[in-house]
Amino acid sequence: MVNPVYDENGELLTCGFELHWKGREYEEFVFADFTDSEYRSKLFGLTDKPGSDEVYLVVGEKPEEWLIWSVAQPMGIMLLYKEKSVTEIPEWIASLEAE
Repeated sequence: MVNPVYDENGELLTCGFELHWKGREYEEFVFADFTDSEYRSKLFGLTDKPGSDEVYLVVGEKPEEWLIWSVAQPMGIMLLYKEKSVTEIPEWIASLEAE
Protein backbone atom coordinates (compact mmCIF):
# COMPACT_ATOMS: atom_id res chain seq x y z
CA MET A 1 0.00 0.00 0.00
CA VAL A 2 1.49 3.35 -0.98
CA ASN A 3 0.82 6.30 1.29
CA PRO A 4 2.16 9.53 -0.29
CA VAL A 5 2.99 12.56 1.88
CA TYR A 6 2.58 16.05 0.41
CA ASP A 7 3.70 19.48 1.61
CA GLU A 8 1.35 22.49 1.99
CA ASN A 9 1.78 23.30 -1.74
CA GLY A 10 0.73 19.84 -2.83
CA GLU A 11 4.28 18.77 -3.74
CA LEU A 12 5.15 15.13 -3.13
CA LEU A 13 7.60 14.86 -0.21
CA THR A 14 7.87 11.11 0.22
CA CYS A 15 6.00 7.88 -0.16
CA GLY A 16 5.49 5.76 2.91
CA PHE A 17 4.66 2.12 2.54
CA GLU A 18 2.28 0.29 4.84
CA LEU A 19 2.33 -3.44 5.32
CA HIS A 20 -0.65 -5.41 6.63
CA TRP A 21 -0.86 -9.12 7.54
CA LYS A 22 -3.61 -11.02 9.38
CA GLY A 23 -5.14 -7.86 10.82
CA ARG A 24 -1.76 -6.55 11.93
CA GLU A 25 -0.48 -3.20 10.75
CA TYR A 26 3.25 -2.73 10.26
CA GLU A 27 5.17 0.49 9.95
CA GLU A 28 8.57 1.26 8.49
CA PHE A 29 11.18 1.15 11.23
CA VAL A 30 14.56 1.48 9.52
CA PHE A 31 16.19 1.20 6.12
CA ALA A 32 19.10 -1.23 6.14
CA ASP A 33 20.96 -3.32 3.61
CA PHE A 34 19.58 -6.80 4.25
CA THR A 35 20.60 -8.08 0.80
CA ASP A 36 23.33 -10.40 2.10
CA SER A 37 22.39 -10.10 5.76
CA GLU A 38 22.45 -12.80 8.39
CA TYR A 39 19.26 -11.20 9.73
CA ARG A 40 17.11 -11.84 6.64
CA SER A 41 15.54 -15.28 6.61
CA LYS A 42 13.38 -17.10 4.09
CA LEU A 43 10.75 -15.60 1.85
CA PHE A 44 7.55 -15.07 3.81
CA GLY A 45 5.25 -13.82 1.06
CA LEU A 46 4.55 -11.33 -1.69
CA THR A 47 2.71 -8.02 -1.40
CA ASP A 48 -0.41 -7.19 -3.35
CA LYS A 49 1.40 -4.17 -4.74
CA PRO A 50 2.20 -4.39 -8.48
CA GLY A 51 5.73 -5.58 -9.18
CA SER A 52 7.84 -8.15 -7.44
CA ASP A 53 7.80 -6.87 -3.86
CA GLU A 54 8.75 -9.60 -1.40
CA VAL A 55 8.40 -9.93 2.36
CA TYR A 56 11.00 -11.88 4.35
CA LEU A 57 11.16 -13.24 7.87
CA VAL A 58 13.68 -11.72 10.28
CA VAL A 59 16.07 -14.26 11.83
CA GLY A 60 15.30 -14.77 15.51
CA GLU A 61 12.20 -12.53 15.51
CA LYS A 62 8.48 -13.32 15.34
CA PRO A 63 6.68 -12.42 12.08
CA GLU A 64 3.90 -11.00 14.26
CA GLU A 65 6.41 -8.32 15.30
CA TRP A 66 9.10 -7.85 12.60
CA LEU A 67 9.27 -8.32 8.81
CA ILE A 68 11.63 -7.21 6.04
CA TRP A 69 10.03 -5.75 2.93
CA SER A 70 12.05 -5.83 -0.26
CA VAL A 71 10.60 -3.00 -2.33
CA ALA A 72 11.49 -3.59 -5.99
CA GLN A 73 10.31 -0.28 -7.43
CA PRO A 74 11.70 2.25 -8.06
CA MET A 75 15.08 1.71 -6.35
CA GLY A 76 15.17 -1.86 -5.07
CA ILE A 77 15.51 -1.24 -1.33
CA MET A 78 14.92 -3.31 1.80
CA LEU A 79 13.14 -1.95 4.84
CA LEU A 80 12.68 -3.36 8.31
CA TYR A 81 9.08 -3.14 9.45
CA LYS A 82 7.67 -3.51 12.95
CA GLU A 83 4.10 -4.20 13.97
CA LYS A 84 2.70 -0.92 15.33
CA SER A 85 2.05 -2.25 18.84
CA VAL A 86 5.65 -3.45 19.36
CA THR A 87 7.34 -1.44 22.10
CA GLU A 88 10.39 -3.56 22.95
CA ILE A 89 13.13 -3.11 20.37
CA PRO A 90 15.79 -5.85 20.28
CA GLU A 91 19.31 -4.52 20.83
CA TRP A 92 20.56 -5.47 17.34
CA ILE A 93 17.62 -3.66 15.76
CA ALA A 94 18.16 -0.56 17.90
CA SER A 95 21.78 -0.50 16.70
CA LEU A 96 20.58 -0.37 13.07
CA GLU A 97 18.47 2.68 13.88
CA ALA A 98 21.53 4.46 15.29
CA GLU A 99 23.58 4.00 12.08
